Amino acid sequence: RFSLEDIQEVRLCVDEAVLAKSARLRGRRVIVLDCWSLGRDYRSPGKYAAENYDSRSIDWDGVRSAVRYYKDKDVIPIALLSRRLLRDDKSIPADLQREIFIPPGKARHGVMFTDVLCAELSLYRFAMELNCQYVTNWSMASDSDCFVSQGDVREWAYSSEGARLKVEFIWDTLGSY
Repeated sequence: RFSLEDIQEVRLCVDEAVLAKSARLRGRRVIVLDCWSLGRDYRSPGKYAAENYDSRSIDWDGVRSAVRYYKDKDVIPIALLSRRLLRDDKSIPADLQREIFIPPGKARHGVMFTDVLCAELSLYRFAMELNCQYVTNWSMASDSDCFVSQGDVREWAYSSEGARLKVEFIWDTLGSY
């Protein structure tokens, strides 16, 4: 667990980053995409041999498919990517760089091992700030660092408003979103 001071510093940095990006998007149709969930769930047993599967990486085709789907509907996607995934996958494909948002990391707030916390917090803070849908198949545990330390985020996520804005997804047999 993190200290209260660490959590406050992380929240401050995440809120600054989210508010700065949100200011340019107010009044527009926006959706927040969880890259890890999209890229992880895109994998199918037929596509990847078990020995090549790495749960720490994502399939960019899953992210690409969701981004394309929303852009075709004139919705601006914010594709949220954890620094941990960026470290593991090494690079963002050129065609997705414009849509990717990477939460602030240790260099900004000084707190180690917060990549997942920053990504979770950013996902919810964007949806709260922009009153927009967020796409993830992940259900946050009530004891996660994000929910334990952020009462306002926990209340919002479990409220009817937070539940109404959450979008879960499936892929069809052709890999389309």
